[in-house]
Amino acid sequence: MVTNKQQSFRDYTEYEPEDGCFAAPRGWVPAAKKKPAIRRIKGASGDLYDPKSKANRLALDQLAEVLRDIGFVVECHKDETTLRVYPVERWQYPLLNPEYFVFEIDDPIDCLEIIVCSRGDESKRGTMPCARGTLQKHLETFTDTPDCVFTSYKRRYKNYYHHGNFYLPLDFTKSKEIDFAALVKPLTKLLRFLKKIPDRNSR
Repeated sequence: MVTNKQQSFRDYTEYEPEDGCFAAPRGWVPAAKKKPAIRRIKGASGDLYDPKSKANRLALDQLAEVLRDIGFVVECHKDETTLRVYPVERWQYPLLNPEYFVFEIDDPIDCLEIIVCSRGDESKRGTMPCARGTLQKHLETFTDTPDCVFTSYKRRYKNYYHHGNFYLPLDFTKSKEIDFAALVKPLTKLLRFLKKIPDRNSR
């Protein structure tokens, strides 16, 4: 059963990116024109959506534990505002960068945004597989569900090729903690999906 919140979540993740930047979804209102959403969580100060806050750092560390338990390979660097996550092993693309994100719409939707990148060149170490080939095609076969959707981008971003983003809606407990238990099922499904990417020799 798809709730109204989940349907809105799916609607607002179906948008076209702007060139050269991470685009805002339809219905998004710039922070200068709307009071920004602030999310407090138990155990740390600051706003969850502020990448420099203690709350964001705590939530990333908690997410890292969940991802490792599921089977992802995770690197944490305290000077970075995201995690380096791999489906199979370190340096084997795609590279996943999870971030906490809120869609600023009439009813703000909290979510986990997972940015999917690769170097986009099979001749370089660890690329699995070509950004414009097998990997992109595989990502675009992902079947959206109420608890996880994929938005394709297909563009260069700095030294990486940005394939697209996965979005998973977040829930919170009464004690103001992220309900990571609710993320286990969609993240497990995502890992299984990413492990099925054909290797470069099977095309």
